[in-house]
Amino acid sequence: MMGEQMKQWAEERWFPVIKNRPIINILFNGWVVFHFLNSEDMNWILKVPSVKGRGFLILQRWKARFDPLERLGRQYIWAKLQGLPLELWNEEVIKEITNKIGNYYYLDVASFKHLDKRMAWVLIEVELGRGLTTELEIHWSNFSFTLAIDY
Repeated sequence: MMGEQMKQWAEERWFPVIKNRPIINILFNGWVVFHFLNSEDMNWILKVPSVKGRGFLILQRWKARFDPLERLGRQYIWAKLQGLPLELWNEEVIKEITNKIGNYYYLDVASFKHLDKRMAWVLIEVELGRGLTTELEIHWSNFSFTLAIDY
């Protein structure tokens, strides 16, 4: 998401629910700085999940000597697994599959229990600089299939 798109997205999503509009500075490489006029608005924004379609945002407080060229490093993100055959619908299989795209951390039990939807949200740790996998070819026992992954 580039700077102008991010600005528009924030205006549509955040501005109706916060008290004061932040000052928005667009930097290069897609970086955007939000200067909040009060800490209550800033704290609310930092707590709200920030995902737009297949994109994701990393929101953090400004730090001294910020370097926009610095690598993003490892981050925790939510991955949505879709299309897993019911025969493989158990936490150990999901853990092993998610370890192929990152480090498994937590399975959202509420989404996991909705068997009719055949999808689960899993919190994983990934190296963001490497990009995100959107599908995996799975070969398990006598099953071969493509598993869709959204973030």
